[in-house]
Amino acid sequence: MSRQADDLRKAMKGFGTDEKALIAVLAPLDPLQAAGVRQAFTQRHRRDLLKDIESETSGYFRDGLMAMARGPLEQDVLNANKAIKGFGTKEAILNDVLLGRSNADMNAIKAHYHHVYKKSLESDVKGDLSLKTERLFDMVLAARRNEESSPVIPQQIEADVSELYRATEGSKIGCDQVAVCAILTQRSDGQLRAISQAYRQKYHRELAEVLKKNFSGHMDDALLYIFSMQRIAPSTTLHYSRPPCRVWEPRTTSSSTGSSESIGTNTACRKLEAPTDTSSSVTWLNAYVEKQEATTRS
Repeated sequence: MSRQADDLRKAMKGFGTDEKALIAVLAPLDPLQAAGVRQAFTQRHRRDLLKDIESETSGYFRDGLMAMARGPLEQDVLNANKAIKGFGTKEAILNDVLLGRSNADMNAIKAHYHHVYKKSLESDVKGDLSLKTERLFDMVLAARRNEESSPVIPQQIEADVSELYRATEGSKIGCDQVAVCAILTQRSDGQLRAISQAYRQKYHRELAEVLKKNFSGHMDDALLYIFSMQRIAPSTTLHYSRPPCRVWEPRTTSSSTGSSESIGTNTACRKLEAPTDTSSSVTWLNAYVEKQEATTRS
């Protein structure tokens, strides 16, 4: 860790910043290594690595480097707080941090959030959402999802499909939102894939389209986000059950305040099909730097 800390200091010391050197050091680090490098940087140079990166770089490139230096858990906690503090809720960020997570992920996020901010994530989220959306996130934060190792039982899938139909298309008195949320927040990704396929086969409609017709606003976005997770192939476990975003690209979304919010997230990476392995990440980030340099020269 000492060598990496020294290399980072060298890349930012004096006039100018060696951005490619920053990428070469930070991109390969796993979460434990990133924490070790930050500690070594402080001990050897009496400086804060995050503050140095913040002052020596800019824009989305800075955001990506700082996320790498923080590690995925601290970054998720920071983003969760960013999503709910101030006026209005930054819904896209909140969805990305909390939805579709494993129970282990969720419990780690809640514990670290309490450690950092001295209050519970549940109470902060509850005070920032409307009643029905609050109920959905209560279910999510309870961390009671079936594990991915849970079997896909045909009888249970059939029961879930029938219940989803009853709660949406088959209801004559309006959508039973609680029933829909309970299924989508408690089933594993593998089970959600099976439910989606079974619904299509039985009713000749896509479940996602049914959700769009029966929900609106943040509820609609959140449920479709959960539903979309089952389309993503399972990834090798790193620190979380889904890997941290290794390369960041700006993605602009609208918040409930009507303003635009630029974020770099796991979702942004998936939409861009950006690489999550180390060697590809280094190449991708270097290309980003070269593109910025060319733009500056022109």
